[in-house]
Amino acid sequence: MGLVNPQSLLTLKTYSNQQISIDASWRNKNSSNAPVTFVGVNHPQLKRMIPVSCLISSDLKKETVIKYLEALKNAAGLDSKNLLFMIDLDESFRHSIEAVFNEPRIRACQFHVAQAIMRWHGVKLTRGNDLSL
Repeated sequence: MGLVNPQSLLTLKTYSNQQISIDASWRNKNSSNAPVTFVGVNHPQLKRMIPVSCLISSDLKKETVIKYLEALKNAAGLDSKNLLFMIDLDESFRHSIEAVFNEPRIRACQFHVAQAIMRWHGVKLTRGNDLSL
């Protein structure tokens, strides 16, 4: 189930030329532990990400994500060429974006990269942790 409203679609269309962020989480979001995926855009004046859509699904397989991204692209009327995406290193998202959008530019989220490095070094991330090795 994808959740979105007309104002969010307008926001997505207006700011999709900045960056589209996609982040998924499985833990502590709902009682059934279903994946929750958020799509947002960077707002240049506010200098922050604005959430525009949420997908609640039983899985995050490539086919599921493709259907969601195609529906979102069509509903917002996005020009699908050369958009910039920031994702959380999930391969199904990368492959799905490449299947739906023409020549996408895909970048890894710096927070998730730092988080992976810290986990590799055995450092537990907590609030206030300065992420230094």
